[in-house]
Amino acid sequence: YQSNRKFYACMWKRSSGEYHGATTFPRPVGLAGMQLKVVESVSGPGPELGNALWHTGSVINQTRMLWWSNTSVTWKFLTSYRWVLVHNPANGYIRLQWFQGAQLVVDSGDLYDKTFRGGRLGVLVFSQDLVTYSALRYKCLENKNYALSFLGNTKGAVLGSYESLGLTTNQSFSLGAWMFIEQCSKVTCFFQRNNTFGSNCTGTVDLGMFSQVADGTDDFDWKFRNARTPSSGTGPSFDHTGNNGCFAYIEASRSVSNPVFEGDRASLETVCFPSSQNCSISFWYHMHDNKEGTHLGTLEVEVKDNVYGWYPVFYQEGDQGDMWHSATVDLSVLPSCCT
Repeated sequence: YQSNRKFYACMWKRSSGEYHGATTFPRPVGLAGMQLKVVESVSGPGPELGNALWHTGSVINQTRMLWWSNTSVTWKFLTSYRWVLVHNPANGYIRLQWFQGAQLVVDSGDLYDKTFRGGRLGVLVFSQDLVTYSALRYKCLENKNYALSFLGNTKGAVLGSYESLGLTTNQSFSLGAWMFIEQCSKVTCFFQRNNTFGSNCTGTVDLGMFSQVADGTDDFDWKFRNARTPSSGTGPSFDHTGNNGCFAYIEASRSVSNPVFEGDRASLETVCFPSSQNCSISFWYHMHDNKEGTHLGTLEVEVKDNVYGWYPVFYQEGDQGDMWHSATVDLSVLPSCCT
């Protein structure tokens, strides 16, 4: 712990659920299991950081997930547990183990992160009351099994003689190495602008740089049209240019041929590409339902990068009127290489 904006946090959730204290939509979801996070909060203590701590996953400008146990082991009421944390700030080594009595319950294995090179040790209680901590102590471990490090510009090194290492003829030793790779540096966006999306509404539709997601994470596909959508009182009646061009839409009216339900998801996805300066995505959207505007649902743009995984960069919900709206998401501000 360095400050209320910068610290490592380990949390163990007994069961999965939404954060009942959240006022934003969708509410953050915490999954059962243990998680270890890096907290680098831009906002500091408040609703944003609280939502990010609860959520199982990374949240941009708030938290980054280092490890999640993804295990069915849940903590029990009126049961004592013992945890052991080993942290070497010099090389970023972290290992966390939880025990019930002498039995090992959860083991994070070897993790490496060099975000924070020191700080204080404390306890965190979030939502669960009647938690008792006792016998909390720490000690500095001897610097064992660590001889030298390389910065990438040297070809080798000499460890010294057998005697200089303090070994006797009756002792043996092993030699190992580990590698820590820094986050990727900024690169120039080379994903070319694409204007062919929806250029053909019949037969094989031209999706341009997109593809319909087919990995089981969504429930139905987007459709294409160059005229009024079938459902009355929704829209749009034409594309954003007004020239009867093609546009993508989702048909939310339930029928035998269109068995959709509230909460179902339809997704389009691009290929992976590096992003940095001068990278952005622009689009037009239309969200209207003059009959049940409060049940319209949400439109979300998500980005996946090599640090945070998937996270939202654009979010809109509810009735936005019978009109097209333009939106632009600046990808140059993202913290690392992204897709």
